[in-house]
Amino acid sequence: MPNVDTTVLGDIQEVNLSYLMLAQRLLRENYAAGMYRLGFDSDVADIVLARTFHQQSDSNVFRPI
Repeated sequence: MPNVDTTVLGDIQEVNLSYLMLAQRLLRENYAAGMYRLGFDSDVADIVLARTFHQQSDSNVFRPI
């Protein structure tokens, strides 16, 4: 994406990482309540919990092929 401002992309990645870290914390503290608050089903909750810091900060993890 050569025409996209890299500062904006960096800001988006930072917000995404913060959200994922918050989601993991909520799910670890109370799995059922976290799923409810986040609107996740158990499959999504398990995927979020399984992600490592490296995967969360890798911008290519969920990029479509």
